[in-house]
Amino acid sequence: MNELKQATLYRMVMPEHTCPYGLKSLDLLKRAGYEVDDHHLTDRAQIDAFKKAHGVETTPQTFVDGRRVGGHSEFWIAQTELQAAISGTGSNSLQMRSAAPAAAAGAGH
Repeated sequence: MNELKQATLYRMVMPEHTCPYGLKSLDLLKRAGYEVDDHHLTDRAQIDAFKKAHGVETTPQTFVDGRRVGGHSEFWIAQTELQAAISGTGSNSLQMRSAAPAAAAGAGH
């Protein structure tokens, strides 16, 4: 039986701003076959409390099996490396890793 993978995503969704990396994370998770429990952080107080509680500086944050994977870039890298390992093209993961969207730019909020 093929069971859906589960992920929890915490992302900024406020009336005046929706984090684009949160949207990218949601899309990436869904394309990777995850059923996503999508939690919206809707004001600055919620965002600051979430960051403090989890010891992180940015949102979005992705959790798989109750373990924090990280933000958009970290999940993208982990997913890329997993796919490379499955397909046997491990050397490609280094090339793809360098192309990780905004990884060096400190993406997120």
